[in-house]
Amino acid sequence: MTLNHGFPPPESIGSSEEKTSECEATADENCLRTELRAMRSLVSDLKTQIADMRQTQSTPSTEQKLRKVHKVFYCSTSWLYSKERMDSAAKSHSRAGGEHMADFVVLVTYRTVYHFTMLSGMDTRIGRLEKQLEVALNSIYTLVQLTTGMNNNVTRFREDAVDQLKGIRAHLDSVSV
Repeated sequence: MTLNHGFPPPESIGSSEEKTSECEATADENCLRTELRAMRSLVSDLKTQIADMRQTQSTPSTEQKLRKVHKVFYCSTSWLYSKERMDSAAKSHSRAGGEHMADFVVLVTYRTVYHFTMLSGMDTRIGRLEKQLEVALNSIYTLVQLTTGMNNNVTRFREDAVDQLKGIRAHLDSVSV
């Protein structure tokens, strides 16, 4: 049993040739370890890149655009709702209705964001309903095809049975006469 990670203890090394070969083996092993580390880091980088690519491919670009628009609208409403913005807007208007104008801008922006959010939610729901409707129509089409095939098979079976019964009846009539 060796205590030096698989290498014999230093006092057991006899000749200089063995020392040279052992040094070469150690150098080669170190090179292999560094290459292995480099390969592991490359593999982990590739895994993260693949995960990023899958992430970007899983969400369509229209949804990403909608998310960006959502963020812009939400940021603008929070900016308009801030107390400092309301105060500065009220002070900047020289008319008596300056405060009401700032409130009106906030209200219009809030309503715009609210309606935009509702529309994007409805768009998502409509997309889901379209997919469900497509699945339902495919199921109905499959059922119609199955029903048509079953009706054709039943009709063919009935015609074959009638032909066989006519043949049996003719045979019985010929035997009984």
